[in-house]
Amino acid sequence: EGAPVTMEMPVGRPRPAVPAFTGAIKIFQIGQAETSSLRELTQREGVTLFTGVLASLKVLLAAYTGSADIIVGTLISRRSRSETEMMIGNFGNNLLLRSAIPSDMTFRQFLHVVNNTTLDAMANQDAPLELVNEKLQQAVGQRIPAFQIGFIFRDGSVKDRFKIPGVQVSQRFVDIGTARLDLWFDLGIKGELLSGEIQYRNDLYDAEQVNKIVEHLQHAIALMTVNPDRLLAAHEIFVGGEGLSISQGQTVNSILSDHPLIEQCRVTVAGPLSSGPTLIQYVLKKSAALTGTELRSWLESNLELSLGAMLFREVDALLDDALGRGRETRAKQAAELSDFESR
Repeated sequence: EGAPVTMEMPVGRPRPAVPAFTGAIKIFQIGQAETSSLRELTQREGVTLFTGVLASLKVLLAAYTGSADIIVGTLISRRSRSETEMMIGNFGNNLLLRSAIPSDMTFRQFLHVVNNTTLDAMANQDAPLELVNEKLQQAVGQRIPAFQIGFIFRDGSVKDRFKIPGVQVSQRFVDIGTARLDLWFDLGIKGELLSGEIQYRNDLYDAEQVNKIVEHLQHAIALMTVNPDRLLAAHEIFVGGEGLSISQGQTVNSILSDHPLIEQCRVTVAGPLSSGPTLIQYVLKKSAALTGTELRSWLESNLELSLGAMLFREVDALLDDALGRGRETRAKQAAELSDFESR
């Protein structure tokens, strides 16, 4: 209930109206120190490494998107019944793992939030997502949002999982050149390191941007595990202070104001995690046909700055105060405002 329909991840290229689903794969490893720290913390807290990696990933996604409501999808084997354990076939099912990420929570506390969410989801793993969607629409006219970020954690190596008498099993890397989701994280323990791959849509991201995501994920794991009792909002997620400055926001504001279909706009920099500033453009438009994708295109063609996450919020009116920022809203919208927007 109330879940965001889409996750506004920053992407390298304008999102096409029709996705091509072409993709590529980035193979990577998380460092020894980060892997050991996360493993020790999860063991102390009595949660799985799956939970630790997923919690770190969700904190990173919150910093990217400026949203405290994060949905990540995972794939479950659905072999909880003894009758299906030895059967050949695909019993897989998609699960949605949704987390609220309060900025006044510590990572240690958040680990248990993610763990409880995962356990609750696993308890309902036999319910096909398509059937849940159908029943929800019949009952309340509401659909489950389609997830754009996927995560899976493989426990053990290929050799450990496939033990066939008289057969030697090895793993071969195959890049099939497609991607069903924007980003799909496939991780596990290989030797002493967390390693895996990211499958990504190359109509949205290029290799350099995905390398940066890996760098940020490793940095997030390091920060969370070194000081797990620090408030999430106090962490500096992005390496080298990457992000957006007020001056960039002011530049973006002037460029957007030049768009013929924008009557008025106001740009602010905010986010649920102080380390992940998000550029929020409150836009008073002359035409409802003007989309966020078109506005991003306009910015990319007129701006020579590298920007992080960008959100466009359409508003009915803008109120100028002493700081040149602010927002008026209808009463029915007021309940949907974050604390930052209300201020």
